[in-house]
Amino acid sequence: MAMFVHVQAQDQAQNFGCKIKVYRPKQGAVYPFFSRQYIEYDVSDSCMTEGGDNGVNVGVISRTTGNKVYDVVKNGNLINTPRKLRFRINPIWATDGRKYYIRVTVNRRKSAISGDFTTVEEA
Repeated sequence: MAMFVHVQAQDQAQNFGCKIKVYRPKQGAVYPFFSRQYIEYDVSDSCMTEGGDNGVNVGVISRTTGNKVYDVVKNGNLINTPRKLRFRINPIWATDGRKYYIRVTVNRRKSAISGDFTTVEEA
């Protein structure tokens, strides 16, 4: 029991100092179908675990349903995954006039979200 409490305390201490900031997409951005857009994020050094997997997931989330509609990075590694990524607005998952946001999750415990962006069909 004492070992579990010690490990749990270490996890909480690590998550307390772990900071994730998503810079792009910005709140209110409008992206046409088939365009390539940037995701920019930063992760503090305290999020890195020594000897751990340092996993990162980056996904597009629907604001209306809360469900993930597209994986930009799935089961990536923080060390090898760039902090500036590009993704394509694809009508397979995007709906005209709907709002989405980006969620960056580190080590399956800590996450941050971007501002909402809207996808539109090109005129």
